[in-house]
Amino acid sequence: MALCSDSEEIQSMATLEQVAHYTTILLKIDSCLRAQRNLGTIRRLFKQSELIAQLDNCETELKAALASLTRESRLL
Repeated sequence: MALCSDSEEIQSMATLEQVAHYTTILLKIDSCLRAQRNLGTIRRLFKQSELIAQLDNCETELKAALASLTRESRLL
């Protein structure tokens, strides 16, 4: 799926920016999970609380971004 700012599907630049922000957060989650997968079992156990904190932060950001995107789509 490709998005561009002059697409008829995108009603505002703000919506496009919100989608980009949402994508950035998803990439952070992917990065955290890939880093976790590349660690050995013992190191994974020691880093578990750090990973949980990062994923909790991403979850909070995702919820906020989704709420904002939902509000924007209702206004359109």
